[in-house]
Amino acid sequence: AGDSGSGKTSLVKAFAEATGSEYRIIPVKPNWTSPEDLLGYFNPLEQKFQPTPFLNALLEARQQPDKLFLICLDEMNLARVEYYFADFLSLLEERNRSVEIELYSDTQSGHVLAELRQVMTALSSAAASEEITLERGFEQILQSESLSRKVRQYLGLAESASLLEQQGRVRKMLASVLSTPATLTFPDNVRIIGAINVDETTNYLSPKILDRAHIIKFGSPLKLDWQAIQQQV
Repeated sequence: AGDSGSGKTSLVKAFAEATGSEYRIIPVKPNWTSPEDLLGYFNPLEQKFQPTPFLNALLEARQQPDKLFLICLDEMNLARVEYYFADFLSLLEERNRSVEIELYSDTQSGHVLAELRQVMTALSSAAASEEITLERGFEQILQSESLSRKVRQYLGLAESASLLEQQGRVRKMLASVLSTPATLTFPDNVRIIGAINVDETTNYLSPKILDRAHIIKFGSPLKLDWQAIQQQV
């Protein structure tokens, strides 16, 4: 906490560089009102999860467990912290065990897998009717007009529907489910740091937040006795 320009974010960068750690600076926006703004959300129309830079940082940290990751929420109190950070405030009480964050329900990923299974069944049935193996490749199979028609009929698609677009959509859905798990175990090598300003443009921190955090307060660098600091150095 401190005045603007007092070096809060710079301290995070300097500490990471001095210790060989990784850091990510995540700007907080004033319109954040729920954990979805911080972590992302599952898009039911596209049937895939929409991640955020914060979630991507957690996933990256999980892939490098031997390296310390510092995630700095810059201007953390531009939005109400207890709104978008609610899940983590609850998890902070579970300090003695690994904690898990639910990103989306297993049923949503099940819908993606069910649609993939339906497409694969349609391709297999159409290919088997003309004694063609799927190993020939999806695009080669669809070069046959009769096979394309059978696949469309099985999937209930219009004659004008593009099977290549359908395949691309399913592949994106599957890639999203595989890259973003439904439940994420919070990595042990992550530290979350919030940089906050205390002025009329920001929100005050509630006792619930202050009770679960360590506070470092910065004074204005313009008010420091630089001559005394140089002598001490």
